[in-house]
Amino acid sequence: MKPVLTSTLTCPVCGFSKTETMPTDACQWFYECKQCKTLLKPKPGDCCVFCSYGDVPCPPIQMDRGCCSPSNDEVKTMKKLEIFDPAMCCPTGVCGVEVDPVLAQFAADLKWAEEKGVTVARYNLGQEPQTFAANPAVLKEMEAGMDRLPILAVNGHIVTTGMYPSRAQLAQKLELTPDDAPAPAKGGSCCGPKGCC
Repeated sequence: MKPVLTSTLTCPVCGFSKTETMPTDACQWFYECKQCKTLLKPKPGDCCVFCSYGDVPCPPIQMDRGCCSPSNDEVKTMKKLEIFDPAMCCPTGVCGVEVDPVLAQFAADLKWAEEKGVTVARYNLGQEPQTFAANPAVLKEMEAGMDRLPILAVNGHIVTTGMYPSRAQLAQKLELTPDDAPAPAKGGSCCGPKGCC
């Protein structure tokens, strides 16, 4: 019997639901709600977020392979990267008539980090000012000048300000090995000829 590979997660904070594809060979320890940005963790006794908040348990549990809960050492190594961007017209800044190649490359590097198991959360000052206001460390940096944006934080600790790091720099901050070359940033724009999306 093949396991079901999708599960609908429901956030216990805001009630938002989203169907996600589950990994088949590991349990997912963290999940960020797409609506309220709450970082969900498994309930005591559960091995993953799908077993706690999904309508279908994870594949290892379905296959009676036992709990795949990470060890304490594994939990300590899990990373969450938060990016506090200046106000931009779209979430990644990769829009408009002229695309900034730095932003395009950074978006590709964030995707690479996610593939390495890093939980990535990105906040736009123009769209989510409440997230900035709720973070005292970020507010303190912004009081020193708006040129402190973008601000990057790893597991709640600010690691860079005022710049988008390269993949090598990002790997160093996340304690990852940049074992593949940076993916070339795609040219063009997400917007049509009439302006930004």
